[in-house]
Amino acid sequence: MKILVTEPEKSGAGPEYRVGTLVYTLPTLLMTMVWLLWGDLCFSLMESVFPAVVPLMLKQMDTPNWMVALFLSTIPGLLNATVCPFVSYWSDRHRSRLGRRIPFILYTLPFLCLFLVLIGSVPRLAEFLVRQGWLKDSRMVAWVLMGLFVTGFQFFNMFVGSVYYYLFNDVVPSRFLGRFLAAFRVVGVLAGSGFYFFVFPIAETRFLEIFLGAALVYGIGFTLMCLFVKEGEYPPPPNHGKQSLWAGIGTFFRESFGQSFYWQFYLFVAFWTASNAGVVFVVFFAQSLGISLAQFGQYTGAGAIVSAVLLLPCGFLSDRFHPLRTLLVAVLLMAGCSLLPLVFLFVTVSPEKAFPVWCVTFGAGLPVLALFAAAELPTYMSVLPRERYGQFSAATAMLKSVFAMTAGLLCGLLLDGLKMWDPGRAYFYLPLWSASFQAVAAFFLWRLYRHWKALGGVKGYVAPLPRVPSA
Repeated sequence: MKILVTEPEKSGAGPEYRVGTLVYTLPTLLMTMVWLLWGDLCFSLMESVFPAVVPLMLKQMDTPNWMVALFLSTIPGLLNATVCPFVSYWSDRHRSRLGRRIPFILYTLPFLCLFLVLIGSVPRLAEFLVRQGWLKDSRMVAWVLMGLFVTGFQFFNMFVGSVYYYLFNDVVPSRFLGRFLAAFRVVGVLAGSGFYFFVFPIAETRFLEIFLGAALVYGIGFTLMCLFVKEGEYPPPPNHGKQSLWAGIGTFFRESFGQSFYWQFYLFVAFWTASNAGVVFVVFFAQSLGISLAQFGQYTGAGAIVSAVLLLPCGFLSDRFHPLRTLLVAVLLMAGCSLLPLVFLFVTVSPEKAFPVWCVTFGAGLPVLALFAAAELPTYMSVLPRERYGQFSAATAMLKSVFAMTAGLLCGLLLDGLKMWDPGRAYFYLPLWSASFQAVAAFFLWRLYRHWKALGGVKGYVAPLPRVPSA
């Protein structure tokens, strides 16, 4: 595959402008980064809509918490554990005119947009079916439709989510990854901030319009990114001989899980994911305090702007001290900050004072989250082998998804039980859930850091590669 770059002897481009067979001049490198960030803007807007608006839709349908967790944690987790590894393994070994990542994004794009529109149409579709006399219970119809459409959306979103982040490692020179990923996070945070400021306050009354807008932005924006970002040529895929499906699965598991070193990394990600199982219920936490959707949107939007301002300096810190070290500090600090909102469990706060107290207790963790966000993806890329980055990321996603769907369902059931035992304050216990799992995640990240140092650390670390048997 050819890409519009300049030969190094003509352009003066040094090694820092190379990645694989791609050789950039500074302008072509900047344009590639601009298109990647444009794609991130569109992707982030779409990704902001689903987890923010679907819980509100489900609440209007009187959906129990365990079903909310089923739709938002368990189903995505199940698909992540099955579809993501297959797509990632396939993508690492795929060779085409468009590259090995972009085809998986471009060809699934129409289906993902269709399911976005269908999710926004659920209330109207349910009412239509009931009016036709085919079905009588509108809530049950809405739940079934939501389950079908969420599953369809998550299935096709797995193709994008599985390979989109791998694209950065393939087309951005490693010297610029820390700063690029910090800018990437800034764009995503600002997109989310704009959504929460301007769209979220009207979310309960404009479901279809919001999802239709997300589908249009994502469809047009990602198509343009796929057309203007070019991948280079890749070496031939690993030669395992002619393999059956089951032999390929066996190869995936042997290579991905056969080395104890990577288990520390996998378990860190898995327990950190479990700590976030309560995130979908945070809006209900706020509402139980008397905080309005407009106030919640203002806090989230303002918090996103604060994070965006901090991300670039945090990105430089990550490059300066190494992403893994930076991430370890961030995780340890976050486990402590997560306990601050427990104040609502022990101190009665009036509705008038609830919002400022909320801003202080939740806002204290924003700088730490910015540090975490700046170091997370660079840590993945510095620890996992580049040659199998998609495959090892998929193995991580498998364990991550198992923990996500299990923890999400357990968290929902726990909250339903707490609502019976301590009505009105069930959501106040969420900080205990988050901090506990974050502490376990910090333990495994600390073990990973020790093993990383033993393998050479900053100057000498080379990601251990699996042995490839001859054909």
